[in-house]
Amino acid sequence: MDMPEKPAGISRFWKELKRRNVLRSLAIYGGTAFVILEAATIIFPRWDLPDWSIDLVLYLLIFGAVVTFIVAWIFDITPQGVQKTKPAEEQTVGIRQGDSKIWKAATYISLVVILALVLYNIVTANKSLKTGDIESLVILPFDNFTGDDDLEYFVAGMHSSLIGDMGKIKGLRIISKTSANSYKDQEKPLHEIASDLMVDAVVETMVTCIGDTICTQFKLFSTAPAEQLIWTKTYETDKKDVLNLYNWVIKDISEAVELPLSEEQEESLTEERTVDPDAYENYLKGKFHMGFLTRESQMTAIDYFNQALAIDPEFAEAYAGIAGIWGVLKQMDYVSPDEADPEIHRHMNRAIELDVRNDQILYYDGIIKIWTDFDWEAGEASLRKCLEINPNFAEARAYYSHLMMLLKRPEEMREQMKKALRTDPRNPLILVLAQVEEMAELNFTGCIEASLELQKIMPNNPLLMLILFISYTETGAHDLAIDELVKVFSQLADDEVISTLREVYGERGFQLALVAAADNWTGRFETASAQHANMLYAYGGEEEKMFFWLDRMYIRRDPAAPYLGIQPWLRDYSDHPRYVEILKRMNLPVGGETGPQLSSGPG
Repeated sequence: MDMPEKPAGISRFWKELKRRNVLRSLAIYGGTAFVILEAATIIFPRWDLPDWSIDLVLYLLIFGAVVTFIVAWIFDITPQGVQKTKPAEEQTVGIRQGDSKIWKAATYISLVVILALVLYNIVTANKSLKTGDIESLVILPFDNFTGDDDLEYFVAGMHSSLIGDMGKIKGLRIISKTSANSYKDQEKPLHEIASDLMVDAVVETMVTCIGDTICTQFKLFSTAPAEQLIWTKTYETDKKDVLNLYNWVIKDISEAVELPLSEEQEESLTEERTVDPDAYENYLKGKFHMGFLTRESQMTAIDYFNQALAIDPEFAEAYAGIAGIWGVLKQMDYVSPDEADPEIHRHMNRAIELDVRNDQILYYDGIIKIWTDFDWEAGEASLRKCLEINPNFAEARAYYSHLMMLLKRPEEMREQMKKALRTDPRNPLILVLAQVEEMAELNFTGCIEASLELQKIMPNNPLLMLILFISYTETGAHDLAIDELVKVFSQLADDEVISTLREVYGERGFQLALVAAADNWTGRFETASAQHANMLYAYGGEEEKMFFWLDRMYIRRDPAAPYLGIQPWLRDYSDHPRYVEILKRMNLPVGGETGPQLSSGPG
């Protein structure tokens, strides 16, 4: 490179920069780079790309500036094409490109673009996000300032109800309660919470009294570029009007963020809703205990729901709650399908009779139609109606994604799971369901990495243990697979099954260890999981025993039976007549087929 020889020749070096068009090249490059960086700053967050992706663009543009400098110094554009720049004494004045009108125009345009973008950023840097620009928000857990910790169930229930009702307002992305609850009792700045969840605004709430009157104060903050209070209001509400309180808050917040409401939404928010205070209180207690997955907590929840129904026999959500609990009891193998199914249908049918437009009821109805009745089309219809009413219902969307997995409609599956995670990014259930889908797509390596991270925060999650066992088995990591299976058996069996597994593995290998443990388990435990037994015999190479438990899953209408078409351990039997026959009877896709499909999925 023909660079200046002496530092004292700064003037000559500057002239050389201009003669070689380096400054103009950098000006043009700078304008283009500025546009690219601004576009990345606007577009990348909308695509849910991580923050470091914008930094990466910046670093690449800086590197590009260095390359532009070097190339512009060495080469020049001439009428004869791109040529190496000649020394000043060899260049003819007539062909100097410094006088090119095109170069001048490009330079001036670039400088104007840079100046405009700089001025725009200076002018807007100190402006807060305008209320009309708010498109997403999180409602933080309500602060209980009543002085009575025993009322926490009521405060938590109000928080959950407001999120559920506000989620029905189309045009706002509302973070679901599980992710919102992860910030409970955290002293974290609002702008950091907003950044974590990628939302524009945050709602804080204080509950100061709960008696015949409920006293609340709501505050809405925008967080970009700094926290700014844009709306606050205090309400004193008769307890029987608590459902109307949610309507009033939603309407006031919608006005504060300048969100235009449809005529239907306006009518819904002005509709008077009253509830018997005692019935509602029992319902909230039932919802509170329903969140714990022990048998005892589920039965306690049923008792509270029944107390609510004794006061208000037409409390539709209480019927749906009982139906949902019986589904959980069956799924967790606490009761048999024969015991659970009649209770599920009795309570669900009554809930639907009372309120067919309730998103919670439609959610439970969809779950039951899919995982109890194996009616894919009816289940899809119910979940779609639920999501039409409440597009922010993250768990409903995650289960809709799971249905798409069962029906082998992968593009819809991925789209719906992405939306579920965007609305509820910290929900453990949804995070685990996402890994089931990764496993179904045979992405075992990625599944292992993500599941190990999740296990740090959910060390006793049985589904994560199962996912890791399958993924380790599929990748040949047998020692690690045995360790995960021991964790599974520690929750389902006893020490004898575990010792059999370890002893046979050490003496006779992986496959025989699985078979020996499964024989011991199924021979001694009537509650042995049909799905787990089917899996162990399949991986152990015991085809006849595998099919015995496969038939049993179908005959008993096991809640895991809908997954038969996508289980990794059954893919070697994809064309086996006995396996294909069961899939056909269940109306599940066979081989490369896809399941029944409605006209279009939920938005």
